[in-house]
Amino acid sequence: ASVSCASRRQEWRGAPVIKDGKQDGIGLLRVARIHVARRTPSCVHHARCAGKVARRAAAKSIYRNAIFRSKG
Repeated sequence: ASVSCASRRQEWRGAPVIKDGKQDGIGLLRVARIHVARRTPSCVHHARCAGKVARRAAAKSIYRNAIFRSKG
């Protein structure tokens, strides 16, 4: 899970796209995400990632229980 979070962080910190001396909408969006990422404490970031992992684990256990019941 932390690997996917790290890859997202790298993607957000990419350089803005500049065409003909002007920034397009994607470049501005990337810049905005960089600023948001820098303001957010790392503990909040880790908590968000942990929440995603917990939701996935819960969904998997529900799915496994459903399969187990249908076999019985």
